[in-house]
Amino acid sequence: MSIRERTREVAVLKTLGFTQRTVLGLFVGEAIGIALVGGLLGTLATPALIWIMAQSPQGGFFFSNIKMTFTIAAIAMTAAATVGFLSAFVPAYNASRGNIVDGLRHIG
Repeated sequence: MSIRERTREVAVLKTLGFTQRTVLGLFVGEAIGIALVGGLLGTLATPALIWIMAQSPQGGFFFSNIKMTFTIAAIAMTAAATVGFLSAFVPAYNASRGNIVDGLRHIG
């Protein structure tokens, strides 16, 4: 959604001489970066949340056996990067192919 709302920005970048590939890379890279920051925050908060749930009377049995390992953290970060890429590629591709004049005229 962020990419669709920034149609004028894409048109200005293309006016300044950025290629379609560069515009695509900028927007996909931004989406992957944001997704990785969210994944990192979630991964860092997970051990504390597991500990809190293990202390509760309802979740003590189930959550006492769960451990956060490096492998799980790596899988979580890979999933975050994949979601960022998949959610941004098609809108960024369409935006990078757009006409400069139509992009500058876009209202919204």
